[in-house]
Amino acid sequence: MIVVNSPLHAVLDRLVRLMERQLVGVYGSILLLDDGGTHLKHGAAPTLSQEYCRAIDGLPIGPGAGSCGTAAWLGESVIVADIASNPLWKNYRDLASRHGLKSCWSAPVLSHGGIVLGTFALYSAGVRHPEPAEINLTQIATRIAAIAIERKHAEDKIRHMAYHDMLTGLPNRILLTDRLTQAMLQTKRHNPWVSVLFVDLDNFKFVNDSLGHTAGDELLKTVARRMENCIRPTDAAVRMGGDEFVILLTDLPENTDAIAAAMHKIRAAILEPMIIRGREFHITCSIGIATYPQDGTDAETLIANADIAMYKAKEAGRDGFRFFTPELNIKAHERLALHDGIRRGIAQSEFHLLYQPQVELEFGRIFAVEALVRWNHPQLGLINPNEFIPLAEETGLIVPLGEWVLYEACKQNKRWQDAGFEPITMCVNVSARQFHDQNWTSRVMHALGETELDAKCLELELTESLVMRDVNEVIATMEELRKVGVSFAIDDFGTGYSNLSALKSLPVSRLKIDRSFLRNLVEDDDDKTITAAVISLAQKLNMKVIAEGVETHEQLTFLRENHCDEVQGHLFSEAVSSTEIGKLLQNQQSKSGLAPA
Repeated sequence: MIVVNSPLHAVLDRLVRLMERQLVGVYGSILLLDDGGTHLKHGAAPTLSQEYCRAIDGLPIGPGAGSCGTAAWLGESVIVADIASNPLWKNYRDLASRHGLKSCWSAPVLSHGGIVLGTFALYSAGVRHPEPAEINLTQIATRIAAIAIERKHAEDKIRHMAYHDMLTGLPNRILLTDRLTQAMLQTKRHNPWVSVLFVDLDNFKFVNDSLGHTAGDELLKTVARRMENCIRPTDAAVRMGGDEFVILLTDLPENTDAIAAAMHKIRAAILEPMIIRGREFHITCSIGIATYPQDGTDAETLIANADIAMYKAKEAGRDGFRFFTPELNIKAHERLALHDGIRRGIAQSEFHLLYQPQVELEFGRIFAVEALVRWNHPQLGLINPNEFIPLAEETGLIVPLGEWVLYEACKQNKRWQDAGFEPITMCVNVSARQFHDQNWTSRVMHALGETELDAKCLELELTESLVMRDVNEVIATMEELRKVGVSFAIDDFGTGYSNLSALKSLPVSRLKIDRSFLRNLVEDDDDKTITAAVISLAQKLNMKVIAEGVETHEQLTFLRENHCDEVQGHLFSEAVSSTEIGKLLQNQQSKSGLAPA
């Protein structure tokens, strides 16, 4: 029965009956220790009087609490041969007498770790001590009972873990969905409102960063308790993850007054000061509110719309709340459509590449181009990369999109070479998601093999933050590709926090000065100092330096005076089609190079 997962009460009932069949004139009883560890509750007693069972259900454990209460208290067997004269039964001897019970032999049911789980007792209708066979069977029965009870406890724990947050003990998203669905079904019958309050703590990261994650966990548990104290038994407080919570309010009148009152109560409770590691904190929150049926007819939609409203509250300055509106839903759907569009656009060739020349400053010769992806959406038209690249990064679609860019760029570079142009380097940007993909190296090798492009004609641009995230792993991947001829550049250099000792170990050919330093280069002395320092640093590390975003002759003059190696920007050429690059390369071969505009 234990193996096939029969209910605990059925297992214990069968166990007691089996014991009673082996013995004459005795009655078995199993009591279970409650969750608080202070009282015994009914487990199984199939042949004892039901009146007697009800009378001892909830029996407190302790010295003088009969055979069972004392056995659970001591954690050892208690044998009472004569209930009528034994002081342990002073408060219960009349009860036992009314039901014809003269003696009671009780043993604690112990877990494998020695923890008391309950008691197993045999009652006799005569005054006597147990026989050796009875003691032996009792020991066997307590072991079997312990296995059954421990299994039930483990199942309950697993079930609790599946439906509750381990840190705060609050229900989790799975249980929220079930509770919310049930509440909405109830609403259909009786027409009250059901509301979802999506609560996000403001500036929670500050606590984690200043005092550590243990302090952050303490804060979250405090907030969880305060939320539970603010709601009715029919409502629910749920932790979604991180510092996000949901409050489910049920059976509300058809107006926003009750919602607003509950929301203000929750905000006030969270705002109360809390002392964590000797420091006083005042935490605010942003709340988004969605109500059934106006703002969604299923659990998932209602939660999502409350989440959208919460973000709107954050955008408005935090420490506030917003009710969901259809306009917010439209924006969310636009974002979802953009996400689906990226996937479709890759499959349906909606993306194309433009190429911006990179020029040797000394000779004005185009030695490389940077591949830049563009999206011509069939309905929305040309979409700015600043809109779809971050979304692709966030959703992971940057991996297939980046693979397409890599392949197309390599294929185009080979076409120019096949057309008779001098070989140039194709520079392709690589995102962190791409680079840390376990198949990234093989993807690069596959693109080179499929397009038959010489690896020496490919340069991969990595951002400074990507390189510094896990230097050893990055170096290992870079070395693997560098061995076949692929070169590397660090893009946006100077915008992160570089580890210079790591920088000298990187197999990097070029540093790319971020355009933000060039934008105010002529007027800003700090930008001049930083730019000059980057050029000097890179050249001392035997790296070339390229400045991107060169748009004025004044910028160009400064870069020349400070011996910058290479430049890229609208002063020479904006990003253009492959055909236009072909014309520039043709002109370069017949003349002397690409001159500034």
